Amino acid sequence: MKHSKLVRDRIPEVIREAGKTPITHIADDAEYWQKLKQKLQEEVEEFIDNEETEELADILEIMYAICGFKRVSRDELESLRKKKAGERGGFKSRIILEEVKMKESSGAEKEDDEFWADGAFAETLGPEDLKEKMKTFHKKHDEDMNFNCRKCNKPISAHNKDWHNGMCDDCFNKEFFPDNEED
Repeated sequence: MKHSKLVRDRIPEVIREAGKTPITHIADDAEYWQKLKQKLQEEVEEFIDNEETEELADILEIMYAICGFKRVSRDELESLRKKKAGERGGFKSRIILEEVKMKESSGAEKEDDEFWADGAFAETLGPEDLKEKMKTFHKKHDEDMNFNCRKCNKPISAHNKDWHNGMCDDCFNKEFFPDNEED
């Protein structure tokens, strides 16, 4: 049976004790990082499917391995978690965001369905789409200028294509932040 997946350090020993022969190799950094991400996704999916506490322990073990690989100490991770919780809260209050209403300049609230519409500034993405889009998230606005603004046809970066609704910064700001424009 072929697997090609990251396993816990003692799994080859357990397989040998069962009278079988494990075929393994040691991953290089690139493969290890890819397999850590796959393992995290696998363990999260297992927890979602069966909701067992043991799966949470597996998720935590993978998180520790990721921290080790990324050279992030557990203390640093906990500090970041506390900082975010202090700034934005946790999830204990069980708050479900149903919609966002924008205030018009008159002060009256209005529903801003266009803001959340498909293809608009913020949109819902599936895991594969998000994974693909995240490749351009940290790119600079002048990097990979192989695309054109859908409004003015000016050259734009891959980042703008994916994260600014296919628009240059000027067109994006005019469309989504018109109140911030200088006169």
